[in-house]
Amino acid sequence: MPKRERIMKHQTIFFKLFLILFSAMSLLFPGKLLAQDETSLIQFHGSNKLFGQYANRQGTNSQIPASFWRNDLNMTLTVYGIPISSSFFITSEQSDYRQSINNFRIYFDLKAMAINKAKAFAKNKAKGLANKKPPGFMRFLSNFSTFEVGKCRPNYSNLTLKGISVSGVNIEFTPGKFYAAFSTGKVKRPIKPSGIIKPTYKQKLLFGKIGLGKKRETHLYLTFMQVEDELSSLPASPEMDTLNIKPQSNFVFGTEGKLLLFKKKFTIEGEAAASLHTRDTRSPALIEDDTKVPSWLSGFLKPNASSSIDYAYTIKSTLKLKTTKLSGGVKMTGAGFTTLGNPNLVNDRLAYDGRITQTFAKKKISFSVYFKQYKDNLIEWKESTTTTTAYGITAGLRFKKIPYLQISYTPNFQKTDSDSLNMENSVNVFSAATGYNYPIGNLKSSSSFNFFYQNTETLMDTITMLSKTQTYTLNEVLTFKIPLSIAAAVSYSKSEFSGNKRDILTSTLSGTHRAFKKKWKNTLGVKYSNQVDEQKKVRLFCNSRIKLWKRGDLDIRIEETIFRDKTQLINNYDEFVLKVALACRW
Repeated sequence: MPKRERIMKHQTIFFKLFLILFSAMSLLFPGKLLAQDETSLIQFHGSNKLFGQYANRQGTNSQIPASFWRNDLNMTLTVYGIPISSSFFITSEQSDYRQSINNFRIYFDLKAMAINKAKAFAKNKAKGLANKKPPGFMRFLSNFSTFEVGKCRPNYSNLTLKGISVSGVNIEFTPGKFYAAFSTGKVKRPIKPSGIIKPTYKQKLLFGKIGLGKKRETHLYLTFMQVEDELSSLPASPEMDTLNIKPQSNFVFGTEGKLLLFKKKFTIEGEAAASLHTRDTRSPALIEDDTKVPSWLSGFLKPNASSSIDYAYTIKSTLKLKTTKLSGGVKMTGAGFTTLGNPNLVNDRLAYDGRITQTFAKKKISFSVYFKQYKDNLIEWKESTTTTTAYGITAGLRFKKIPYLQISYTPNFQKTDSDSLNMENSVNVFSAATGYNYPIGNLKSSSSFNFFYQNTETLMDTITMLSKTQTYTLNEVLTFKIPLSIAAAVSYSKSEFSGNKRDILTSTLSGTHRAFKKKWKNTLGVKYSNQVDEQKKVRLFCNSRIKLWKRGDLDIRIEETIFRDKTQLINNYDEFVLKVALACRW
């Protein structure tokens, strides 16, 4: 089936599912959709936002298509105080050559249930029934802090599972002091090789956590995670070996804990995990006589010649006093530590950090100092070792009837040592911001000024490179007694790199008017940017927002951008963008 037909087929299926869900709610509870109040035993609420964009060109260095649409639907059906929610997202950006963007999820809105439970308690208390218990099923569901089915985003810890989507289930069960979490499903769908498209194996996840104590209080948990590529999900082909795509597996065993002392003023928490990462499940198996791994454990983990094991840990402590806060910690991630549940985790790093925050005069004066240091090449397996050290000092003043002031100084030093090349890099950054709100006759004025300075020095053996940047920004907003406001901003940036100078002047002017009792808001403006003797950019924009009905809004934004590059004419372009968003709530 051609690519376009497959995409259209998938979008049609999602759209039909959306119609079925919405129609079912409408047929089952027609009266509730039209007239609901807080005393209704059955309530149906939700929101939907339809967004579309048309442009005459694709953005420079952008993978987002010039024209696309997205629809985000969220619905909640509350029956006797028990909210069952669903979210449904569909977009024309869906592609067979990427991981799925469209998603559907059903979950218990436990935050809403807690609110409903509090309202019911207050209502019963007003009627003299404060001791009346909520229904048993609601009490049972209140033990779940997370319960979702569909496209889930479980977020448990940096060393195990964080930042990936799972098509399956995600549950946290927390009755009393007991804690249990479970998540399983598909992480990636299979993508076959095609042209420059990188193939992907189907990947599945199994995660579990169990222990005692609530997450924000003293607790101790044990964690297990398994992520594995399904070898049979892609046919064997020479392209797979050429692109170095191999089926992986990953086991992670961990523990985490937290201890609160001295009336929660002192906290110490940490996590440790061990990871077995198999880079190619097709590699030859290990010979049992050459390993000290028990046969039952080896049969479960299935290590082979491509497997490696390593560990990671984090420790953090915090002391909170009346006006003082001290915190510090250490993080170590082994060079061979890998968790497929958090692909963004940086391994081969030892990090220390500390911070002191102090306030005075009822928090009107604040002062903060921090220190950070990172080091890699922990087992000296690389040719070079990089050490980064950063400091920071921040001070703030916020008194009434005088301008606020915020200043910070953050030096950063990086050193790389190797047998062939030594490099040192130092970056000093200073920034300051001040502002004040004040009246001018019948006008309200808001003024702010920002200053930024960065000085960088790089030394490679005997070669020295210098660069610096200074930026000054002034913002002003005038609000009239009539429903009109005018905003203006001017920014001047001056930079220099190895003797090459660059000056950029940017200015913005816009006006906003509200009409029909603030139901219709219109903004018209222009932004001008000029890089002296090199580039110019002018952007005209118009934004209109109108309230169509009580809970419905229509947003329309039109932009016209003219870019001219005097040094490389091929970069010139004229861009037109139209954005439309229709949002409704019920």
